[in-house]
Amino acid sequence: QKKKKNKKNKQNKQNKQNKQNKQDKQNKQDKQDKQNKNSNKQNKQDKQNKENKQKQQEEKKNKDKKRDQKNQNRDKQEQEKQKQDEKKQKEQKKQKEKKQQKEQGKKSKEEQKKKEKAKKEKMKAKAEQKEVPISDMEERKWQKMLNQKEINTLLLPLKKGERKNETTPW
Repeated sequence: QKKKKNKKNKQNKQNKQNKQNKQDKQNKQDKQDKQNKNSNKQNKQDKQNKENKQKQQEEKKNKDKKRDQKNQNRDKQEQEKQKQDEKKQKEQKKQKEKKQQKEQGKKSKEEQKKKEKAKKEKMKAKAEQKEVPISDMEERKWQKMLNQKEINTLLLPLKKGERKNETTPW
């Protein structure tokens, strides 16, 4: 009976130990599962955080790109406006130069006309002077001067007709 009791006790002990071992194992497994769950949660959170950071960085990059594109577009538009303004200014300068040239052309034409008129008037004045005949007194004076210089010429009257008043030599 003692043996049986001992055996039973041993079996009970073993059973208890087995139960204890099983419980320990189960506890260990539970702990590990909890740790795994926690680590998985942490990993998931880390991943999400990383993804969120990446998304934020991408969004920031996209915003920067958009801002840069807007700035570039604005710069291009400003450059185009400047070019257009320069073209307009050049055209205005050309138009002003053309106007000035036209005005100068008109002025030069007017000056030429004035010069021509002055020449015509001079020619008329000269023609009028040529038409005045030399008087006898003048003719004698010139003949005397030529004789003094020993130039022997014969002065012939250019026009025939009556001589003018001899009291005024010119």
